[in-house]
Amino acid sequence: MLTLSLVLAVGAMGAAFASWTDQVSIEGEVNTGTLGYEVCCFSETWVYKVLVASDWGAPGDVLESDVPIPDPESQGLLLVACADWVDQDPGCLDPVAACLQGSNQSFTVMFDNIFPCVWFKADIVLHYIGSIPAKLSPEMEFGADSGWLQELWEMDENPEFYGKAYKWEEIATGQFGWVPVDLEGLQLEYCDRIMLEWWLHLPQDNTLQNRSAEFTTTIDMVQWNEYVAP
Repeated sequence: MLTLSLVLAVGAMGAAFASWTDQVSIEGEVNTGTLGYEVCCFSETWVYKVLVASDWGAPGDVLESDVPIPDPESQGLLLVACADWVDQDPGCLDPVAACLQGSNQSFTVMFDNIFPCVWFKADIVLHYIGSIPAKLSPEMEFGADSGWLQELWEMDENPEFYGKAYKWEEIATGQFGWVPVDLEGLQLEYCDRIMLEWWLHLPQDNTLQNRSAEFTTTIDMVQWNEYVAP
């Protein structure tokens, strides 16, 4: 009986020793990157006919402005045509409080009542705020019954409708300016700025009277290491 009791006692002690534990705890946190931008500036074209001789010019002169002129008739002006960003005021917004942030945003520019021999321009400035580099891939599409506008875009030489892009870069020590760039494959990093312009000029062609057209410019932002050139 004694021997048996000793064996049981040692067994119980072994079970107690086996239950001792220790632990190492690893806590983790995961933050994903972002692709993002904000729109900070809009520029337009407003075209007026000068009705009476004034500081604007002689009667019949064409006056072009990149902002709408308040109460033009009281100043001897008649609004004739415009390139107008719908629901947006021209000029640059407060970069902290008022820039339009987000993704997959859509903006509309209206080229209204345009006529030959005047270049109508609309542009926007994008500020890249993504946390990872992105490359751009633009695409231009035209709506139904917009073939006449597409022909102006696809002219081999001196197109009457075209887009231009610029990037804000250092052009000399301590001096910055807008440098022309090709959007396809352009890499943007945090705080980079680009300006996109659309220029439209109608030739003297009577068949272009009373026409309507639609176009859509889509600019995809893709993480830089997943970009595939077209």
